[in-house]
Amino acid sequence: MRLHSTALKVLALGFLLNSSIAHAFDKQTYLGGGFGASNYDRGQTLGPIANVYAAYGISDSFDARLDLTSTWLKPIATEERRLEPSATEERRFLSSALLSCTYKLDVIQWIPWGGVGIGVHHLGGELAGPKRNSFEPGLSLLFGLDYAWSRAYGLSLAFGLHTMPFTQDSNPIALRFTTSILRFERRFGW
Repeated sequence: MRLHSTALKVLALGFLLNSSIAHAFDKQTYLGGGFGASNYDRGQTLGPIANVYAAYGISDSFDARLDLTSTWLKPIATEERRLEPSATEERRFLSSALLSCTYKLDVIQWIPWGGVGIGVHHLGGELAGPKRNSFEPGLSLLFGLDYAWSRAYGLSLAFGLHTMPFTQDSNPIALRFTTSILRFERRFGW
């Protein structure tokens, strides 16, 4: 009996020493895109947003991401802020290119993540204004929840809080626009 128990322990130790470390996300590439909603300047404008992105798994926990977004915004007419009819027709255009690093917490199929990004925003139409640079550097706080329904495909709900710290107004750190995007992604390299 004792020899049987010792043999099982040696066999188990051999399997443990011979097994490799599991890698869920490292060296994996993601390509995806989606649609959602965005608002600019604390809810004064609202519009649809389109997004394409690519990500690379640096490790099981960290991704490097490149996000490209474009949104078309329209001013919201309210009782407090009466707009002339011609002003409500003016479209505002905003595009972004962000390079970010995100941290993922792998929980089987549900994968919450968060990160920070740095990039550039292109302001068009009424947003650029006469004295404003149409290209503004920006910082972003990104977070979301991925659902992997298979090893190769997933859905993601992504949120972003974006600021333009070098803008020339009274409060440069103020939140400039927010994004909410439902994305579909394809994974490669696993």
